[in-house]
Amino acid sequence: MVFVLEVVAPPPPVECTQLTLTPTLIPTGTTSQQFTVSVDPPDYSGDINWIHTRNGLTWSRATVPGRSGTFTVNELNQTSAVDVIATLGNAPACRARAIVQPPRFDACRSLTITPNTLGPGVTQQEFEIAIDPMSFAGSITAQHIKNGTVVDSTTVQNYKLLFRVTGIDATSVIRATATPDEPTGVCVGEVRPTDEPPPPPPIACTSLTASPTLIERGQSTQTFQASITPASGFTPTITWVHSRPGEPDEVVTAASATFTTLNDSSTIRVSATPVAPGATCAATIPVRPGGGGAPDCQALSVSPNQILRDNPRQSFSANVFPNNFPGTVTWTHVRPGLPPETQTGRSVTFTTLTNDSRINVQGAPVASGASCQADLSVAPPGGGGGGGPKLKCEDLTVEPDVIPRSVTAQANNELTFSALAEPLNFFGGFTWVRKEGDRILETITHQPGSRRSTVKFEDLTPRTVIEVEVDPRRVADGRVCKAIIKPQGITRPPDGELVKRAFEVRSRGNVIAPNETAEFQVTFTPLQNVSELTLLDRNMRNGILNGSEGSRIELVKAAFSGRDFKLEVEVGSGNQRADIPRCSELPINANSICYTGSPFTGQSGLRVENMTTTGDIILTYRGKLVNSVITKAYCRTLERSFCGEKFVNEVFDNFDNRANATLFTPCPFLLTQGIGDVILERDLSIGSDISSCGDIPNIEGPIITPKPPPPAKLPGTGPGQIETLRLPRHTICQQSNTNSTSLPEAYRNPIESLSSAICEITSSLANDLERPNVRADITENITRITRFNENLGTAARTITNLNTPGTVGFNTSPNPNFEIYKIKDADLTINTNLPITGGAKTYVIENGDLIINSNIKYDTTPFNLTNIKSIPSIAFIVINGNIKVAPHVTELNGIFVALDTVQTGVTKRDATAKAGQAGKIIGTGESNQQLYIEGLIYGDIEPIFDTRSFIGNARRGTGTIVINYDGRLFYNPPPGIEQVLDLQQEQVAR
Repeated sequence: MVFVLEVVAPPPPVECTQLTLTPTLIPTGTTSQQFTVSVDPPDYSGDINWIHTRNGLTWSRATVPGRSGTFTVNELNQTSAVDVIATLGNAPACRARAIVQPPRFDACRSLTITPNTLGPGVTQQEFEIAIDPMSFAGSITAQHIKNGTVVDSTTVQNYKLLFRVTGIDATSVIRATATPDEPTGVCVGEVRPTDEPPPPPPIACTSLTASPTLIERGQSTQTFQASITPASGFTPTITWVHSRPGEPDEVVTAASATFTTLNDSSTIRVSATPVAPGATCAATIPVRPGGGGAPDCQALSVSPNQILRDNPRQSFSANVFPNNFPGTVTWTHVRPGLPPETQTGRSVTFTTLTNDSRINVQGAPVASGASCQADLSVAPPGGGGGGGPKLKCEDLTVEPDVIPRSVTAQANNELTFSALAEPLNFFGGFTWVRKEGDRILETITHQPGSRRSTVKFEDLTPRTVIEVEVDPRRVADGRVCKAIIKPQGITRPPDGELVKRAFEVRSRGNVIAPNETAEFQVTFTPLQNVSELTLLDRNMRNGILNGSEGSRIELVKAAFSGRDFKLEVEVGSGNQRADIPRCSELPINANSICYTGSPFTGQSGLRVENMTTTGDIILTYRGKLVNSVITKAYCRTLERSFCGEKFVNEVFDNFDNRANATLFTPCPFLLTQGIGDVILERDLSIGSDISSCGDIPNIEGPIITPKPPPPAKLPGTGPGQIETLRLPRHTICQQSNTNSTSLPEAYRNPIESLSSAICEITSSLANDLERPNVRADITENITRITRFNENLGTAARTITNLNTPGTVGFNTSPNPNFEIYKIKDADLTINTNLPITGGAKTYVIENGDLIINSNIKYDTTPFNLTNIKSIPSIAFIVINGNIKVAPHVTELNGIFVALDTVQTGVTKRDATAKAGQAGKIIGTGESNQQLYIEGLIYGDIEPIFDTRSFIGNARRGTGTIVINYDGRLFYNPPPGIEQVLDLQQEQVAR
């Protein structure tokens, strides 16, 4: 018997040719939306991927089998986008996207023209016309009217217009209107010339020459004379400084000076004040070189040898033969109708150059029969400046930056475009291209000669795209000098989304301290089929990221298996990633994904090639903060609202996307946790307001600073005006961390070094909260609770176990509760690593210091609320002494009170001490560690704050000093603490 097995091949998969999604616009405010999708052809055999992104980050993903059906996406917000992709088939029509309905465009509410005045003599001016709101999509018309006739007019459809006007005279009127406008809108503005003459420029020194120009060898006495330009109209101050090595400077203030102590090592400097802007009014007189007669000038050349056009600022240098020529080089700048401008020196900079300028350069003294001068003139149009440095383009702006709908809607239309390159002395070379789709319709090239290029294009349609760029060879490294102008209202689906993150490696937060390392991650999510990707990090150019205050983060070299960065692609349905190799590591003609270049160098950046995946591309690199200017001394020089240095890092791709991330190095700051009032007698002289770095305040509760007492008033009768403290409105407290003049005086940011989550206020305090009354109450209560009870003696003592302070003189001392321990006229030192176990204790140190050399921590056993007396709690009360904390102490649990109860006379045990030297919490040495206090603190905290330099991250609950209000105070307060602090739970609860 023979069996025949027939193998039947499965049918080939059927790919997508068309995908339809409804709706494609999500109504604003919708949080859940049901979508309907269908895929052609009917026998499509693949699946459908649903991707929900928020703010460019993937929020949720799902894969649904079948070719049609409905799907509901939840947790939508204003930044959401929903992408639907067929898994089989690469046709562009097999992808669709739904986005949130964009906001409507508003009519004009107001119009402003800047500048809003024209001074006498102004003949040309650029005006900025801006519309509120920015969502305005109507048209702005700007007109130049002379003698009632419109001589120039421009109309654009945008919320902003730059209007350049020439030929302005006394009859000129600049008028701007915007339509449509709201019925109550003010959308018309005018600027007219004023009759006030401009103030005369201040007269000041423009140049200085000294004679003679050399100190003669072997002469101890010599007289020098200074000549100032202008010679009249003001009184200059001329200062001569004679310097010799190892000797104090000799200073003379006069038009001439005679020095009698000259030698062959002397140098004389002369300067004049006041100095006109851009002028150099100083000269240096050296000793004549060599042992014999000084060489005279035989030849002189200047670089560059031409004045650049349209460039008011330019530097020049003179080369004199012979090289040891000791004489003077004088530069004279001449302009028609203006006084000459003179400078001396081998190198000079002029800042008032025009296209009519001429510069004469002369060296003196001149050798017999030699010519030692040069004349510079402006380069002709198209000239390059005679061999001077050819600067490269750093930025390019275009106007208009969109093609208005009003233009493309007209037949036989035309529109003029203008491109402007930076810097001022870049001289162009532009290429303009008019395109429709991939078809190039017109190309215009402008040769170098000006940094501005203007063209006119005709027959613009809704599909027209205008591109302008500078020759890439004339673009500075890391800069982009290219612009794309598209029709207004025509939006192209994005090719992808770009997101950047930056965080410190260990904490994963956005705060970085000196010598710490940060990681930067750039994620590109393709939203269409793209074959290539370019990433460029302009801020980390050449491996250095500069901070806002001058600090530097340097790229960590070879951080990823010998490479400076890691490039990965997301594969599979999960978060699996695969490394992307260099293209040079693959075989020739390989079509696998790979990369060339680097994101930190060159104009081309990092280029990813052969992209055939829809997975994310992830670029990772690291930087180390190798030096930082953020020190306590530096922070003292800054505004109190300054929170720290910022490191802003921005990345660009070839699809006009950009993304940035910011790291901070904050100044020291105080942080409290738990709601509790903070009463400050004055603002701290150190520390920073961390709310200026984000939305996190220093203090969770209100901050109150005492109001100075009012002046005495004569007694009177009648109802009078009784000053009361009323609960402020929430809107006032929301702004109380600002200096807004719209706020009442008491709420205008009274504490600059701190910010409150509730309110900052200056107020008169209740009598029992004023410092003298607090001091008197505590003195009386301490006497009562510790009378005849110095159970720790009167000699200095060190405690190694706070649960059993010691038996010598303890058990025999009268102490009915054995819970209040007192030492008098001596210091108490804490040196223990043992936790504080059950029960409450109070330590009183009178006329001595509390010295803390170890952490003080409660036992971590959970509370037993059925036996609240077993809950551990501790208090330290220092009278007429200080609390001293060692640098290595990082955590203190308990209540810490330091008081100076003596106004005058003796403080502590020193009969010569002054009042005010006690009652402080002091750090005994510099520390870069955080101090965390779990409990309460009363005293002058500023001295210890000044010794701590830990850099914290408020978002993660860390600060230089953190105070967390401890609730055990209400459950099992330390003995006697109710009398000392007069704790009234009823008032606290209210």
